[in-house]
Amino acid sequence: MIEAVPGDEIEVGEATLAVVGFTNVIKGEMPRIGVEKQRAILDLNKTIDGLALDFVYDRLPKKLSMPRPFTYRKLLDQFTKPLPQATLMDLHKKFPRDAADIELSFMSTLQSAYAHLGEMVPVADIDTYLGPKRIAPTSDKTFEFFNSYWVIDTPLVVFQLMQCGGLNPEQVTAFLKFYPSLHNYMKKAILEAIVKRNHAEPSFMFLPPRADRGLATFKQQRIVPYGVNVHTIEPKPTQGEPPPPKLRTTLQTAGQKAAEL
Repeated sequence: MIEAVPGDEIEVGEATLAVVGFTNVIKGEMPRIGVEKQRAILDLNKTIDGLALDFVYDRLPKKLSMPRPFTYRKLLDQFTKPLPQATLMDLHKKFPRDAADIELSFMSTLQSAYAHLGEMVPVADIDTYLGPKRIAPTSDKTFEFFNSYWVIDTPLVVFQLMQCGGLNPEQVTAFLKFYPSLHNYMKKAILEAIVKRNHAEPSFMFLPPRADRGLATFKQQRIVPYGVNVHTIEPKPTQGEPPPPKLRTTLQTAGQKAAEL
């Protein structure tokens, strides 16, 4: 029976959801939490430590493809309703009797995550003579949703996104909402991996630019320095009015020359 992830760095409900995958839970394809899965949950911190080292050494695969496991209509139908009781009963059967604590933590995490995800689903309404009608949102809105859903469904893909410099702030915001303790542990693991590589290679000082940018995004640091977007120009000091220019006398007529006398 698992009481908690070793060291209590990662909340056990978050660890379980990260291991089994959000899509598998929603589609009813969640595997049974037997000895093998319990070991994977227990060793999630070790898995993250290894991925952190691979990230620092730039060894992770660079080919990525964002999945879209649901159509928009299926997505809307799924997350605008609470989790069906039949689904909850099926999830209950996935846990052995001696894993009551991990089941309780997982179900609490799942219910909270499901509610957050329902708030993220993009919707668009238009007013008609018969009342408001719901239509499919624009493609950029659905892309933004699935881009964030990617790191919710498979949170460890964040390491690859960081290495490629493809992690964006919206994904980090979603990740923090669903996996706060996992986020903290990943930051700690990356710092320890950087220190470890620096001890092994004293010449190592910086990550590659794309990975450095990805890590800064993950840590929610500012990437571009911001400042006041106003450029004031100091006025030039005045020294009195300049004298009027002198006219060239060679171009004056005889009457103009006589007038100056």
